[in-house]
Amino acid sequence: KGVQQTYRVWHTCIDLMIRAFELDGDDRNLLAAPMTHGTGTLLVPILAQGGTQVFMPQPARPAAIIEAIEKDRVTTVFLPPTVIYMMMAEEDLTKRDFKSLKHVIVGGAAMRPDEIKRGLPMFNNALETCYGQTEVPQIVTVMRSRDWLNNDHRLASCGHTTDRCDLRVVDPEGNFLPTGQAGEIVIKSELVMKGYLDMPDATAETIKDGWLYTGDVAAIEEDGFIYIKDRIRDMIVTGGFNVFPSDVEAVLGQHPAVKECVVFGLPDDKWGEAVQAAVEVHAGQPADEDEIIQYVKSRLDSVKAPKRVHFVDELPRSPVGKVLRREAKAQFQEA
Repeated sequence: KGVQQTYRVWHTCIDLMIRAFELDGDDRNLLAAPMTHGTGTLLVPILAQGGTQVFMPQPARPAAIIEAIEKDRVTTVFLPPTVIYMMMAEEDLTKRDFKSLKHVIVGGAAMRPDEIKRGLPMFNNALETCYGQTEVPQIVTVMRSRDWLNNDHRLASCGHTTDRCDLRVVDPEGNFLPTGQAGEIVIKSELVMKGYLDMPDATAETIKDGWLYTGDVAAIEEDGFIYIKDRIRDMIVTGGFNVFPSDVEAVLGQHPAVKECVVFGLPDDKWGEAVQAAVEVHAGQPADEDEIIQYVKSRLDSVKAPKRVHFVDELPRSPVGKVLRREAKAQFQEA
């Protein structure tokens, strides 16, 4: 789909990123991912404030990103979580001088809460995030590092809405839901796209009465912080229960043998859909399917635990390292 983003959308996006992250002319932003990736958006507000843009050869290796941050006294970098995980695995990371860092913004996918907690002190307590889509780019919500520090519950949150966005959650009939109840995120903002190019029906399905329907499920708590569950289309219905893959991945990813994981549902005669997982393991770590399943069962409702765990050498990833759930699902569906 071709998403039509107007000058109004980009003016709003630049303004909100400057104010949400308090960017100024002293910031030095490292473009560590390809400029065509969503993380390249940060280049514009940095330049708008008179800051410095630091470029590096692509594809950028984690060790090279670490070197550039220290050498060029980088204050700001926007990275997908997989790249951050690889940086955290570098042996000499904690020996580096990262005192210049103010904003290590996680984008493109959610970072696991346990990894956020582990990573904060590694990156000068500068890990932050924001939420958006191509249809409503980048900065619908913001989570500053100060809101993650000393509050373990909020490690699962993508922050609160920025001040030119109205975000609600709705039921399948489009009714606004009360605080704490999960539903589809809808957004009204000057960030919202004009529509899909030459696709009036798809535009009408997505934008209704001025509200953009995102396809993401979330709940808003009393303090205004937002907790995204998953994409509606990724939700697994197993034995009559709704299971969000991200809930399972958050637990599965804490197993000592698990390096990276992805959870999906596959058709099953008994359950309708069966929760399954594909897992990369750490080199030299023993991994047993039954033991991993029991590990998840002991920490979540048993209905959420995988019925099968597939061990793989490498999960399918996008060019910037994001694990691709639907490609992994297709791989095992075909098998």
